[in-house]
Amino acid sequence: MIGKMKILFVCSGNLCRSPLAEWYLRKILADEGLIGVEVSSAGCWAYNGAPSSEAAQQVAAENGFQLSAHLTRQLTPEMVAQADLVAIMEEEQREEVVSLAPAEGDKVVLLRSFAPDGSFMKNIPDPYGAGLNSFRHVFRLIKESVEGLYRHLVASGKVRPPKGR
Repeated sequence: MIGKMKILFVCSGNLCRSPLAEWYLRKILADEGLIGVEVSSAGCWAYNGAPSSEAAQQVAAENGFQLSAHLTRQLTPEMVAQADLVAIMEEEQREEVVSLAPAEGDKVVLLRSFAPDGSFMKNIPDPYGAGLNSFRHVFRLIKESVEGLYRHLVASGKVRPPKGR
């Protein structure tokens, strides 16, 4: 690891997509033995202190991680300024993030840009209020995007697995 990397995932309400991305990346980092990477999430229009949706919690459990410790947070200018990378779920969120921290726009990227087909499908749809299968589909998109982000960070030298891995 070369210095501390701060990654912020952003969605609308911080109930489904951004917590799934946050906690899945935390799982990858823990599995790889990486420390010094700070991962968090927030929502453009979130209320502070709510748990993630039950369907998101179920999908997380099905994939080997938990969202039980997650509480929603509303995005602030300070969160954007402190992050090295702000990964948004939908293009419409870019305007909201940049309006909070205009000087930080160059660090805002669509999470799907790290997926193999990121240029084909740009947005990760919001599953809130939909059935469990919609959450599973959305998590598949998040999973391949977060795995692509992790590979990008390793390839760019921004994070390094411990020696011997």
